Amino acid sequence: MGAALAAEARRRGAEVTLVASNLAVPMPVGVDVVQAPTAEDVARETLARGDADVVVMAAAVADYRPASSRGGQTAEGRRAPGR
Repeated sequence: MGAALAAEARRRGAEVTLVASNLAVPMPVGVDVVQAPTAEDVARETLARGDADVVVMAAAVADYRPASSRGGQTAEGRRAPGR
């Protein structure tokens, strides 16, 4: 949806910067696209553009992350610690 909103804003004459993560659609023509693969990257890149007149947010970014990561997969049949 964010790419479609960006494309429509550009079509209407706006200068548009799209901060995007994992786009599954073609990048909009005439739009400055900034790739931001993680939620942290999206936040950093968005905040770095504080001079915008309008900000439209259409992402479904998780607002949490695990306190620690074990890496890899848990073997089938094993429960995660604390469960």
